Amino acid sequence: MTTKDYNAQLERTFKECLAISVAKNADYADKDNPFKNFELSAQVANLPVAKGMMIRLMDKMTRISNLLERENVVKDEKIDDTIIDAINYLNILKVYLENK
Repeated sequence: MTTKDYNAQLERTFKECLAISVAKNADYADKDNPFKNFELSAQVANLPVAKGMMIRLMDKMTRISNLLERENVVKDEKIDDTIIDAINYLNILKVYLENK
């Protein structure tokens, strides 16, 4: 793999992450509050929003660990999907903290 190939692959991943994040945000939040789903879950669990995001991220990290150890644990869950979710949770947390 060349550096050019590496950079192109990173770019594809980030574009895929963005597309998925936009689609999921449309499903789980609303146009006036992109963090609505995280705020609601934080209210239920009585946790700060950022902590709720971290819990979801830790769920993804645990799933990645399990998938690495025992390939194809869940038939419909690919490791790539879980990695993309983890990337997105980190990016959402970053945006949330920047706008808090």
